[in-house]
Amino acid sequence: MKFKKEVQKYFENSGWFEGRNVKSKFDKIKGFENFPQFLKDFLYEYGDLEVETHKYNKNDVTGIMNFKALTKGIYKIDGFLKNPRYYGNTFTFPIAYYS
Repeated sequence: MKFKKEVQKYFENSGWFEGRNVKSKFDKIKGFENFPQFLKDFLYEYGDLEVETHKYNKNDVTGIMNFKALTKGIYKIDGFLKNPRYYGNTFTFPIAYYS
């Protein structure tokens, strides 16, 4: 799976490398086998990374795209998409879900 060079550099700076595979972590998640193959492929390669966003100057807040799976808790997706949730000292903003 390839991205623009600039985006790929963010993944590399976050620990991604050619041939990376975290399949064993994600296959343990209940129901993961039902996800579409393209999503599983993405998470096997890029899952479990925390990608920091670009800071234009030293006063900018650094955002983090967290590709780790939340494996605990019950989430009502409609409310979750409208408002972030505080989970494990982290505010979460889900960008997708699969049902």
